[in-house]
Amino acid sequence: EVIEKAKVVSTFIYGHTWVLNLMKKYTNGKELLRLAIKHFATSYLTLQSIRTNKIVLKNMFSSPEFRGNDYYTKNPKGKEAMRI
Repeated sequence: EVIEKAKVVSTFIYGHTWVLNLMKKYTNGKELLRLAIKHFATSYLTLQSIRTNKIVLKNMFSSPEFRGNDYYTKNPKGKEAMRI
């Protein structure tokens, strides 16, 4: 379940260029996703990265810049990512 939630957040962020650029602004250019040989390793590394950046991501999703963009805040996947 935790990995599925991480997938929702990372898929939403990486599926929208504007949100990805905003995330990079909040993480000082750091990526959440890392390539790995095994799929499980990729999931684990992504989960670890999201956990490490949890506060930064919460700040991004609650920022006036993000909240002011109705396209993403009213998007069902965006709403789900914000709840997580």
